[in-house]
Amino acid sequence: MKSGSLNRALTGHATPTNTEPCEVFEFRTCCNGNSHYQRLLILCLASAIERDSAKLMAWFHDDRIAQLNNRTAEELVSAGLTEDLEKFLLAVAEADRASARKSITSV
Repeated sequence: MKSGSLNRALTGHATPTNTEPCEVFEFRTCCNGNSHYQRLLILCLASAIERDSAKLMAWFHDDRIAQLNNRTAEELVSAGLTEDLEKFLLAVAEADRASARKSITSV
């Protein structure tokens, strides 16, 4: 990833957010492998990290994710690797929340 909240969350420079990821498990039950629903799931999860829709879409289409074989989110969804991307985004969101908790307790 090149920039934005997703990258800041990975490097420990995230800004705290009050958003929670979508209800992943409820959403997943209706997906049935449909790539449009998988794309929505990923965008929903990522929107809990990056709220700016233009930056979110740029990340989805253009930014390569080193931890996932240097592929974009769009490429991963198209290849049917949504579960790997979902785990990655949940880990980033958790790191973001942990960073926010740490900054709150250190004040």
